[in-house]
Amino acid sequence: MSNQNFSNEASKGISTPIGILIIVLTVFLAGGIMAWQHQQYKSLEVEVIEVKTLKKEVKDETADWKTYRNEEYGFEVKYPSNLRLGKIYYNSDVAPIYFGNDDLFIVGFDYGCPVKNGSLIYVLSVRVALNSSQISLDEWIMKDNSLMWDDISRQELEDFYLSGIKGLKLKKARVSYYVAHTILYVDAVYLSKDSKVYMLTSARMDKSSFSEEEIKNCSEQQKNIFNQMLSTFRFFE
Repeated sequence: MSNQNFSNEASKGISTPIGILIIVLTVFLAGGIMAWQHQQYKSLEVEVIEVKTLKKEVKDETADWKTYRNEEYGFEVKYPSNLRLGKIYYNSDVAPIYFGNDDLFIVGFDYGCPVKNGSLIYVLSVRVALNSSQISLDEWIMKDNSLMWDDISRQELEDFYLSGIKGLKLKKARVSYYVAHTILYVDAVYLSKDSKVYMLTSARMDKSSFSEEEIKNCSEQQKNIFNQMLSTFRFFE
């Protein structure tokens, strides 16, 4: 009996320090987890604040732009106030040189990029043409004769979505024609809607009298303006 009592007393003596150690470790571990969670929450809170601040700093660069709206063909597009709204042509008018046989309407927005010896002229336009044969958009582009360039291959086009409609876009600018020592480069986006083809183009004229740097800087400006105008284009009923 005495040996059993001694064993029990020894067990009590051993279990007490172990129990305390377990309690201490448990408290320490729980505290560490709580501290880690608190730090994660603070980090997440900072990220949310930074995202909200970033959103507030985003400015709509087209907010003060003008809007061209065409009720007959059901579209509108915004353009910078420093662009001049050019003459609007219908198929009954004396057509400009780049009109095609099926063209119904064209409106241009003229932009002069200041350079040392004058200005580089750019024309951003929206053109509407008839697709009476109801052929596919890429077929229509292949037969289009309005810009007097060589035939376009399907490999030069890529899918492009605008105003909720799937269209086609030139992957890179193409040379349209040469006149008075001027090379006309054209970027184009094509959309098909209601038996019509809508062509949004950006044409730049590179004259040999301007430096490569001037042409490059002006071309970048024009490209940015064209992309912003594309982002504002929409159809309406």
